[in-house]
Amino acid sequence: MKQTFESYISKDMGADVNTAKGRALLAAEEGGWLVLAGKQGTGKSHLAVSIMLRVMERGTEVMFRSVPEMLDELRQGHADYTYHAKIKQLKNVPCLVLDDLGRERNTDAGLEYLFNILDFRYRSERQTIVTTNALNQSELASWREASQLVPILSRLNEMGAWRSIKKAADYRSMIAESRNLPMEV
Repeated sequence: MKQTFESYISKDMGADVNTAKGRALLAAEEGGWLVLAGKQGTGKSHLAVSIMLRVMERGTEVMFRSVPEMLDELRQGHADYTYHAKIKQLKNVPCLVLDDLGRERNTDAGLEYLFNILDFRYRSERQTIVTTNALNQSELASWREASQLVPILSRLNEMGAWRSIKKAADYRSMIAESRNLPMEV
């Protein structure tokens, strides 16, 4: 299934899901930052991919990166000198989608990479979409040493419309049901 706005299941998912989908559509059409927050299985990544596809349809370059994988690649890049090229690409791509903020390993280097990327994008007003399993900024900050995360959260707060999906059915279960597939637990 292609993860588009049209294939996104929002029926019977709750008001939070409909609000998040509306804000995602707005971000896809008008740009700007967006943080999609909520427990796993609420469709945040689907909405982020939907934004990415819509932005790409307009001919704008987009990059989708899982935060843990991206930071691992950057750490490895120091060894083969590709770090600067990767950082430059992440900073300059017109639209960057960062999936699963908060799931990365807690390292000073990782937070520094993340700050450098987001700070540059903040200052140059490049569209950035972020997903996180945290329900709010306080919860995200509690997962890490707060003093290291405050500058990142500050930028996300100012630039991004933080949309929390607090009450929703399990999105992946809904997808399986729509395909008549059994969900094993």
